[in-house]
Amino acid sequence: MPSAKSFEARMERIFIATGAKNDAALAKILDIRPPSVASAKKRQQLPGMWIEKIAEEYGVSAHWLLFGARDDSTVIDDSGTANHLTLEAKVVELEGKNTALEAENAALKEVRPQRMHYCKQKRRRLPLIGSC
Repeated sequence: MPSAKSFEARMERIFIATGAKNDAALAKILDIRPPSVASAKKRQQLPGMWIEKIAEEYGVSAHWLLFGARDDSTVIDDSGTANHLTLEAKVVELEGKNTALEAENAALKEVRPQRMHYCKQKRRRLPLIGSC
């Protein structure tokens, strides 16, 4: 296994973070040409713009991308487990919000027929008011 600070390990974390399967997919994500990825690999140097863009767009730590550790120096394994846990927590949060929205939607669907009936009654009495 390559050291956490090696170029290969950094590239592996970039592929994990972005979900890119190959150099062409990574180039598309980074909005660059595929030869630029090959050139960076040949030089064994990562442009800072790549790290910045991936960290910002994918919500991962630039420190993790570069060093394989979180800012608090907790090592993250090569499978991206810590990032996976962060995403899992976000999924749980969004599922909770979705459940709340579904409940609100159901309540509104129950109120709608009552509101429609009320508006029909109003229209019969005041045909010029169309606010319902």
